[in-house]
Amino acid sequence: IFLRCLLNAFFSILISEIEKDDLKTGRSNQHLINALKTDPSLTKELRVVLEQCLEEKLESLGIKAGVRGIPNDRLNKILRAIESAREHKLKQEPDIQRIREYLERQVSFRLVERSTLSNRTVSSPYIPSEGKQKFNQLGISSSTVPQKPVKRSLTAVRPAEQRAAIAENTSTPK
Repeated sequence: IFLRCLLNAFFSILISEIEKDDLKTGRSNQHLINALKTDPSLTKELRVVLEQCLEEKLESLGIKAGVRGIPNDRLNKILRAIESAREHKLKQEPDIQRIREYLERQVSFRLVERSTLSNRTVSSPYIPSEGKQKFNQLGISSSTVPQKPVKRSLTAVRPAEQRAAIAENTSTPK
C-alpha cells in the first residue's frame, strides 16, 4: 500500500514535467532526476505526500499521528502482525524466498560484472545461461528471458604465470 501510494504521488506530481514520448523511449528516469534537481518545489511536494502516506500507513497499523513513541507491547504486537502477514504471503507463494535470493545473487553478479568490464564494452540486460536454468528451476518461463552473448575477458585467457608476474610488478602506495 505504501509503495503504491509513493508511486502514485511521485508520478502525479511529476507527470506534468514529463512528455509522453519520453516515457516511451525510456529517457524518463533521467528526466525525472533532472526535474527533481532543477525544481526544489517538486521535492518539497513529494516529501509532503510521502509523509501523508506514511502517516496513513502507521494509522492503519494502529499508531496515531503525532505520537512521539509507542509502548513496547504495542510495538511487539505490530511486529507480530507484520511477521504473520509475511508468513501468510510466504504460504501463498512458497518459492518467494528462493526467487528473492536468486535475484539478489543476480544483482550482485551484475554489479561485479559491470565493475570489472572495461568502459568500451556495453553492459546488457541479458541474463547469463546459468540464470536461465535457475529461472526454469524456479518455474519461471525463460522464453521471455534473452540469452546473454558470451564475452571473454582478456585477463581470463592469460596464463596464471602472466597474471602472477603482473601482480608482482605493481606497487602499492603507502
